[in-house]
Amino acid sequence: MCILRYNNVETESGSSTPEDAVAPDLDWSRSFFQRPDGEVKHLFNENELMRALCLLDKETMNSKNLRKVLPLRVIAINGYVSLTSLGNCPTISQITYILDPHVSPRWKIEEKLKRSIEAIAAYLGYDKSWMSSYTGRMSERLRQALWTESLDQNVVIWAGQNLTVYAPLWEWMLDEKMKALAGAAPYVDKQDLTDAVDVVSKLNQKYKKVISADLLAHRHRRIQPPVRMAMYYNLNQWYEEKYHKPGLTFKEQ
Repeated sequence: MCILRYNNVETESGSSTPEDAVAPDLDWSRSFFQRPDGEVKHLFNENELMRALCLLDKETMNSKNLRKVLPLRVIAINGYVSLTSLGNCPTISQITYILDPHVSPRWKIEEKLKRSIEAIAAYLGYDKSWMSSYTGRMSERLRQALWTESLDQNVVIWAGQNLTVYAPLWEWMLDEKMKALAGAAPYVDKQDLTDAVDVVSKLNQKYKKVISADLLAHRHRRIQPPVRMAMYYNLNQWYEEKYHKPGLTFKEQ
């Protein structure tokens, strides 16, 4: 039984980015931001990241350890999904990914992949962290489940000969967005809000029906601070403003 999905259904496939796509010359004039700690970070647009991924796809062949496990598969999370699949932000500071948990030894593959990423950063003049492994807390059980069900969902964001980047399970991404929205209340982060609205749209397409707010509320019942039912009504209102139709169903009061 799936521990992340709402139920077991077949899902829609995504489309990959052409392997031979070539990014235009970089424009460095507008794409930096300064973090609170004073560090200046480059903000990358989709073309800049596509160029880096194309080079990384080739660079993996230069590692004996990586060649043994090719093709590599990763799940992208956070900003890169918003940039590509959802189209909600023009630039991001990095691609955050989760590596295939079945590669062995995982620590060695992570290390070699990091070196390849840094080699591309040096070549392009990018920050070393333009692509970074996810460091958030996640149990091995959840990591395995997220991996399996994201691959079953089969939404490909980018694909080359040696590297494929998948979107995460939409249910999981909505979980993360609702955590962020609940944690920021009464303030609303526009990025999290627009992402949550569009992930609901992805779920409605995936299941070919309007999903239940009560089902979401049950799924999110352990989130702290709690997600109030009013948040789902607001989410549905924002959905209707964008898509001109309901995004969630509610039990009659």
